[in-house]
Amino acid sequence: MRLSRVKPLHRRNLFIILTALAICLALDLPLGANAATGFQPKSPADYANIVYIDPSTSTPGNGSSPATPLASWNNVTVQPNTAYVQKRGTIAPITKEIRVNQENVLLGAYGPEDDPRPIISDASTNITHLINVQQNFVTVRDLEIVSPRATSGIHFAAGAWPSDGVAWNCYVHGVDQTHYLMWGIRVFGHRTKVLHNTIAYTGDDGIFVQYFADIEIGYNHITHVNQKWFEDPSEAHAGGDGIQFDTTDRFYIHHNYIDRSDTGNKFCIIVDPKDASGFTTGGLIEHNACKLTTTMSGLFAGGATAYTITIRNNVFEYVHADRQSIGVYSHARWPSIYNNIFIGLDQGINLWNSNAQAKVQHNVFYNLDHSGVRGNVASLEARNNIFAIDASAQALNLSNVTASHNLFLRQAQVTGSQAVIGDPQFVNPASQDFHLQPGSPAIDAGVVVPEIDRDAENHTRIGLPDIGAFEFQPALRLFGQPRSHAVHLTWTINVTPPVTSTWRIAYYSQPVPLTISNILSPTRAHSLTGLTNYAWYTITLNAMLGPTPVYTDTIKLLPTDRLVHLPVILK
Repeated sequence: MRLSRVKPLHRRNLFIILTALAICLALDLPLGANAATGFQPKSPADYANIVYIDPSTSTPGNGSSPATPLASWNNVTVQPNTAYVQKRGTIAPITKEIRVNQENVLLGAYGPEDDPRPIISDASTNITHLINVQQNFVTVRDLEIVSPRATSGIHFAAGAWPSDGVAWNCYVHGVDQTHYLMWGIRVFGHRTKVLHNTIAYTGDDGIFVQYFADIEIGYNHITHVNQKWFEDPSEAHAGGDGIQFDTTDRFYIHHNYIDRSDTGNKFCIIVDPKDASGFTTGGLIEHNACKLTTTMSGLFAGGATAYTITIRNNVFEYVHADRQSIGVYSHARWPSIYNNIFIGLDQGINLWNSNAQAKVQHNVFYNLDHSGVRGNVASLEARNNIFAIDASAQALNLSNVTASHNLFLRQAQVTGSQAVIGDPQFVNPASQDFHLQPGSPAIDAGVVVPEIDRDAENHTRIGLPDIGAFEFQPALRLFGQPRSHAVHLTWTINVTPPVTSTWRIAYYSQPVPLTISNILSPTRAHSLTGLTNYAWYTITLNAMLGPTPVYTDTIKLLPTDRLVHLPVILK
């Protein structure tokens, strides 16, 4: 049996994924690698020894070349420092687990990259883990792994505790809501990376991690987990999560799309160090998109005794009209929660640790039913948030709060000082676009928070920051560098101007401006010369469509011959 392909994402669900792509481009990071860290996994080309497997061959050989492949994984005895690759577009039923008990091994694919991933399928009721990794430095990549009944698709094995494993670009899944893998990928080993995978139809968790540190989970698409819910919806029976971390430290969870809209209970992401005395550093959770449904929450952060966690640049959306569930439920001691979007929930953030010193900053709370932030903490700093919530809801429903520079849709919800009251003027909240329109009262209305110098799309927060998760980006931005008797101008535009448009520059230090017109549309730089030093010039750049200016920006600069040069310091 084989699962039909996971449905493509609806366009409104692409919001955070496109945001992640924009950040990759802004940082000039390789999209084929793990863009967040620059990590690139091993490939078969990194191995001197390669064993080829082609289940479709009619003339099997010893596996030493594509012309003489093995016919089955059942014939493989894994050796160290070797890559084992299956031909793309083939299906390999296995009757026993693929056990990797040697170091520095790769399981992967060969053949044209446009061909489908090779499939490894469960052909026996006796298989517990389709791929069972029991040694260090093992990479599993570019495979489709399917079973209607096994315990795990990929298992970095408990008891063996392998470290430095990688699961990369695999499609790990059951078949449907009654024929499922119990877990997609399970991790019991330090420094494991689970990146760029799709995981679907699991009875319990999509990804489960326990006991170890320095784990990275990123760029995964996780859907149709906790399928035991259809058998018995009680949490005692159906307690699966999208991603679960149990007793772990220094984790990094990022750029995952987790759709929990088909089953209830538990969480999209849970990080819970049950032995918190040994795990005090916590981790970073960023750029994830979580779709929620009834009787569950987006993120649970445990660790009441000593635990730090940063939760930033995520989207938590409840998908039904009854607006239940909580976006972030935290027991952490020092949570920092910023640049997140909370949509259609009962509560955005629930903080329950009477010793917690929490920070909630630069978030957007939209269409919430009960509370923006609720709980019981020792202290909460709430700054630069937008509360566009129901009239019956409370923005900050807790004590010990220091609040300033928040925007409230309604006067009755105001808490703290320097509040802004009114419509934040989002671009299109119905389509999850919470960028600010020109003229929004949130623009330049925030207070500087030194540790948050970037918005949710990695744009720099300049001067007085905007309230909310996104710094307003004008369509046209003009920059200038003063020189002696000259100014060098550059500009950026984040829309596509009409091909027939031109640029016009007007500048003056006296009442009558000078104008340069009909600059070609692709131009992004121009130098003004013959200027007077120590005279202020007002410079306006227009994108022109015929005689009409369609985009405008203006700056003031002072040409000078007193230019500052930093000294060269030799070490």
